[in-house]
Amino acid sequence: MKKNVFVAFSLLAVMGFWACEESFEDNPVEPQESLRVYAASGCKFHARPDGTRGPSHEQCVEYKALADGYLSLNHVNVGFNCDPGQIITNVYINGDTIEVVEREERSGADCVCFYDLYSEVGPLEDKSYTIVFERGRWRYEKFRFNIQYSPSLSGTYNVKEEE
Repeated sequence: MKKNVFVAFSLLAVMGFWACEESFEDNPVEPQESLRVYAASGCKFHARPDGTRGPSHEQCVEYKALADGYLSLNHVNVGFNCDPGQIITNVYINGDTIEVVEREERSGADCVCFYDLYSEVGPLEDKSYTIVFERGRWRYEKFRFNIQYSPSLSGTYNVKEEE
């Protein structure tokens, strides 16, 4: 009797795993990597002793439509440690969301520098998008804003310090 119950339970578990696996194949939700160009400046300036950036060094995102449906994003004055190794940006488009993930290769230094990160993403359609920026391996310091993409799009989003 115990053997029959074990066999029945095992068959149900295998069938359940197979059914779940099949449903994932039928409904792909994997966003597409959409980064065409990427560049990072060197350290522009260090944080003040209290960790702040100062009034003339506010963080913002400058954005502008480019030819062939691409969008330039210049993330100005983003803070990372003073010895980040490579600063890596990945961009994914999933429907009407553009996700920008910025992270440093290593984070051992006990100081902060500010950098500019430039990327070109797309191709995009003429429609509304939510741009979501996430920083770090643990996706902290997240902020988002909306755009209406068109060939004449140009603007700046000022990041609030608490974001």
